[in-house]
Amino acid sequence: MTIGGTALNAVTSLSFGSGIAINGFHATSDTQIVASITIDSHAAPGFRSVSVTTASGETVSLGSAFRVIEYVAPTYSASGTYEQFTGQLGATSTAYIYGNNQVCQTFTPTKSHYFNSASLWMYRTGTPNFIITISLYNTSAGQPSGSPLCTTTCYAGSLPTSLTTWRTLPFATGYQVSAGTTYALVISATGGTRSNLSNRINIRTYAANGYTRGQLGASTDAGASWTMNPSADMAFKEGQDPWHESQTATTPGITVSGLNQAFQTFTPARTHYLNYVSLYLYKVGSPTYTVTISLHNVDGSGQPTGSALCSTTFLASSLTTKAAWRSYRFPSGYQVSAGTTYALVFSASGSYGYVVLQTNTVDGYNNGDCGRSTDGGTTWLTISGPDLAFREGDYPWYSAFASSNSAAYVYGNNQLCQTFTPAQSHYFEYAGLYLYKLGLPDYTITISLYNTDENHQPTGSALCSTTFAASSITLPKPSYSTFALYEFRFTSGCNLSQGTEYALVLSANGGDPANCVATRIYTKNYYYAGQRGSSTDGGTTWTMLPTQDMTFYEGGMN
Repeated sequence: MTIGGTALNAVTSLSFGSGIAINGFHATSDTQIVASITIDSHAAPGFRSVSVTTASGETVSLGSAFRVIEYVAPTYSASGTYEQFTGQLGATSTAYIYGNNQVCQTFTPTKSHYFNSASLWMYRTGTPNFIITISLYNTSAGQPSGSPLCTTTCYAGSLPTSLTTWRTLPFATGYQVSAGTTYALVISATGGTRSNLSNRINIRTYAANGYTRGQLGASTDAGASWTMNPSADMAFKEGQDPWHESQTATTPGITVSGLNQAFQTFTPARTHYLNYVSLYLYKVGSPTYTVTISLHNVDGSGQPTGSALCSTTFLASSLTTKAAWRSYRFPSGYQVSAGTTYALVFSASGSYGYVVLQTNTVDGYNNGDCGRSTDGGTTWLTISGPDLAFREGDYPWYSAFASSNSAAYVYGNNQLCQTFTPAQSHYFEYAGLYLYKLGLPDYTITISLYNTDENHQPTGSALCSTTFAASSITLPKPSYSTFALYEFRFTSGCNLSQGTEYALVLSANGGDPANCVATRIYTKNYYYAGQRGSSTDGGTTWTMLPTQDMTFYEGGMN
């Protein structure tokens, strides 16, 4: 703090009032004092007088010179979806977005959380050449009110031409929403007209009032007035994206091979635990080496310095020749601090073929730079302008078990299951498994989520499912410590309840013992909230193994 006045060289003590400690101070001149203070978390909010006292005992005060404001810390809870409505998957109607036509959906969180992600079921008609804006607003009388609390955008022309999937949009700066308070998601456009409806954006809605804590609204005058429809709702999901800093637009980028390394610096807007990165990358040729991703501090020039704070690796051969997003987890992460700059460094253990990290040259990431090294990281060159396509954040898993000392196989009528009991209610749409293959399996594997019966066995119909090709598993049979982690997303997930047991079931439509997929298991039962099971008759009967568990992850990620 800086205090101005006169004759301040004579001051021997300061006071900011109760609950504020003076760590130290000194007069930089006769008219200025610089003080270091600490405000106790229990200090009473409100205006304070600042007092200075001289050696002779004279005290002078300035009333209302300083204000203590109560700080309510954001609740950075586990990543995932909070409020949502997915009844549109049965299909009904569509709202149009163009010009002055706007649409909103109100929602009322049952749990306070940090909002920085929204998912909508939207697509384009024709070739709309404008920007879509998604904003979060407070509400008044159940309608959007005031200025946007946070905003994100997307290009209308980037949307698909048919209703195929959720479009998830992260907000670079989110907002702390409070339980029991009603908010509104507003979708608007910067172009398009009623006379040219052949070029528009379509938002899927539902006319049967399935979401009970909000409603659909429409405006034809750019949000000046709203018509709310309490019997309809928009297809939406809102929540907390696991990514913190990100840059997603891409162009050809930086190669990693041999002594050629790359880096991307970033400055978190909030303190969090980093143990997850996602990159847009591909391979050229047939690289056989390992790529290491490591987190470093940076020096005064904004370049990587010191030892790695945490690191992870992946096989260059696991990439495809077409660029795609790949996510990598750090076995041990690191707590990064808001306002501090860090660097992600990418290095290779060989030089046969190479890996390309995609970059962006326009509308880049404003809180960092990318660069390269051609001497194995001894010296670095910062590249002005572009940024690597990257996302960093915390891992979105809820229930997980990572130990392994054996394997089990999925083929034909051989099915596997793992039960688990969530410690926290959440939206499930993601599963991770450690897998390898035997021979040349060419069938499809289905991963399904089920309820369980009183015997802890899968029961009823699948709550949700996803599939993958057995041939997509790249690793042949290795030692049990080198399975590859594969992450699978469920197009339509479901809500899981705290304390309720569920089962992940793996089934196949083909294969044999010589051509099949294996998953890691552990035979010493360290996961206390579930157990492994097996079936040899296509899931008609199950043998549960309470002393074993499958290596698995489950969670929710928008």
